[in-house]
Amino acid sequence: MTGLPQSHDDGVPKSVATAAAAKERVIVPNQPLVVALPGALCAPAIFREVASHSSLSRTRLVSISWLTEGSSWTLPAVAERVIARCAEMTDAPVVLAGHSTGGTVALLAALEAPERVCGLLLSNTGANMHGHGDVEAVIAGLESDYGPQARKQVLDRCFHYAPEPVIREELDCYASAVAKHAIIDALRSQLETDLAPRLAELSMPVCIAHGQHDRVRPASHAQFLAKNIPGAEMILLDAGHTPMLERPAAYARALDSLLKRCPNTSTI
Repeated sequence: MTGLPQSHDDGVPKSVATAAAAKERVIVPNQPLVVALPGALCAPAIFREVASHSSLSRTRLVSISWLTEGSSWTLPAVAERVIARCAEMTDAPVVLAGHSTGGTVALLAALEAPERVCGLLLSNTGANMHGHGDVEAVIAGLESDYGPQARKQVLDRCFHYAPEPVIREELDCYASAVAKHAIIDALRSQLETDLAPRLAELSMPVCIAHGQHDRVRPASHAQFLAKNIPGAEMILLDAGHTPMLERPAAYARALDSLLKRCPNTSTI
């Protein structure tokens, strides 16, 4: 794996471009921008390898560090910032790739501004926190102790296949930069959010790429999304809670499948 992508002055990582197209690569004109939203305490770097594994040419992916930006971390406020950030990057609708808590943000953004979202890739997330039995204990634990060991325990739950040591060090470093009140506010907001009654409103193409070894979000959460979102495609991946890092090639194939279903739009 390579180092972290460089960042613009405003903190948004630069697009991760694919390598030179091989003969078998499919050229998709006017392919939409993919905006990735990592889960709570997870660094934008979890999406680092995805675009380079895509079989499509011109795959453009930008991962946003939403937990280190802004002044409010309720998920509706974060979704509003994400929509504004997308509008700054491109006039065209985007594909949102949401992971865990970032998946809830992606769902909120798509529901509140469907004209800005042409596709959704959801991973190891859910319509609500039902069945996510220990989230209150996680919040209480972070409130009482927000030290390195507490953050490590949260991150440890994210992987079935452990990341390389250098990558894990980067993830731990990122988590240490996230303010305690930001992560707690985001998790409390997620606990209070139930999007199940609104899933049928989603009309854009949706792919649910779920790591089947997740210790936090069982496959039943993904199955609920697939059943209640019209036309949603569901793919189980050989990964834990963070398939885009654990199995980037398989995750990229899910992204490719979604992009082929998305309407062609202008890119940045």
